[in-house]
Amino acid sequence: PGDTVWAINCFDDAAVYEASLRGGEPLRRPDNWPVEMEGTVSATFGSFYYIQDAGRAWGVRVNSAAPAQIGSSVRVRGRLGSSTGERLIAPVVTEVTGAGEPPVPLAIKSAAVGGEAPAGLAGIPGASGIYNSGLLVRITGRVVWANPAMSLFYLDDGSGAGDAFRTPGIRVLCNGAWIPPEGSFASVTGISTRASVSGIPARAVRVRSAEDIVIH
Repeated sequence: PGDTVWAINCFDDAAVYEASLRGGEPLRRPDNWPVEMEGTVSATFGSFYYIQDAGRAWGVRVNSAAPAQIGSSVRVRGRLGSSTGERLIAPVVTEVTGAGEPPVPLAIKSAAVGGEAPAGLAGIPGASGIYNSGLLVRITGRVVWANPAMSLFYLDDGSGAGDAFRTPGIRVLCNGAWIPPEGSFASVTGISTRASVSGIPARAVRVRSAEDIVIH
């Protein structure tokens, strides 16, 4: 009824897929709920990638090794799931609907990464501001801790971000990309995501490649 659109997919046991005209509303559904989402590819990581709404209303992880090009428009049908509290779609059908420009990252302070989760979505303790999990973001600050062996570092911009491992600072997941030296001032572009630190959800940024880390 109202803003909800239903579609029948005959390739998945006649599952009924829910799409919504209200942005990321389907992401609030429980795990294993069938959904359909259409967005722009913002990042690729081999076995999964991210898509987001053109108006930055939502972003979501798509667990699929199917080739995905940043900037492409895709329609994904599958079932909802979660990884460390992050919403994801395990797709049954992925359709490329067009080509376009890569999304522009949203510049935010480190303490705003993640944002306050709407009702029905898992949140990060102490998080506030507009919900941005799954979106492409950019943060800037001082590298306060780095560990190349762990492929991560912490960046502090003075906004009060921190977690059970280190405060102040936000965790940056480098996925094999180079690690800037401690004390350097850097801008980082990546996906607003979350990590489990000592069993506690923590805000994090996942970079796509070495080009996402810029020393000033």
